[in-house]
Amino acid sequence: MNAAEHLIKSLHSLQREIPVIFGSVMDDYKEEVEDINADQLNHGKDAQGIDLAEYRSDEYIRFKKSRGSISSPVADLNLTGKYHKAITLKKTGVSDFQITNTDSKFKELIGKYPDHLGLNNLGKQEVVEDFLQAGMLQEIEEYLNKQLRR
Repeated sequence: MNAAEHLIKSLHSLQREIPVIFGSVMDDYKEEVEDINADQLNHGKDAQGIDLAEYRSDEYIRFKKSRGSISSPVADLNLTGKYHKAITLKKTGVSDFQITNTDSKFKELIGKYPDHLGLNNLGKQEVVEDFLQAGMLQEIEEYLNKQLRR
């Protein structure tokens, strides 16, 4: 097999490996994705980029502002920080992921704010630009180098 045929064969096998490579890179940046979702919530945004509900009580708004809430009067789902720390990127397939939460308040909050977990467009853009592009390129380069050495 000549070099061109070997390269074409390697590229075809790469095409089959892309989902596995993507899954591996997402695993590598799991904590960063979870932090981006928590940051969205700190800014009062859901997975659609829409503001979460506003607090109903002026007293609670003052309380949240006194604690440093940057989204007030919009909810940030952050009182003790435990809920945000429990945000989890869960692998559901080779290249499939879901953002969920392991905190005891999850069922209650998902009922009130069904779209609060997940990355909005800004969060997705951040993940792609800051992590996925470089991570995917590095993994693809390593994969092709291994294939071409055979």
